[in-house]
Amino acid sequence: MPTGRRSRARLRSSGSPTLRRGRSGCSRGDSSSGDIFLLDEPFAGLDLFGSEELTHILRNWEAQGRTVLAAVHDPEIARRCFTRGVLLDTGLVAAGPIADVLSPANIDRAYRHGQCVHDRRARPAAAADLPR
Repeated sequence: MPTGRRSRARLRSSGSPTLRRGRSGCSRGDSSSGDIFLLDEPFAGLDLFGSEELTHILRNWEAQGRTVLAAVHDPEIARRCFTRGVLLDTGLVAAGPIADVLSPANIDRAYRHGQCVHDRRARPAAAADLPR
């Protein structure tokens, strides 16, 4: 990823100097000295280009045998970037291959807790449904 003003603008974080330094470190490729990376919401505040570049970096790290532990709240990002994962709620929901971890049943258990706003049983009665 190129460095300089333009790339830093694309990789702008939510304002934290620490996060900004962390992301710009990734963009410069300053990751040659480590094999384990701990990332907290690494995609927060990135535009499309920055997100694509970070995805490429993460996939390369995995191909090199490096370990990435990342807090990611978007299942689509997790599917796109990682081959293994852990899904937590107040405890462990699932761990293993990302396709298994992010199965519809596990997503429902972790995010919806068995409730869906589109389920008629969970909605309050509409005016048309009330007896007259």
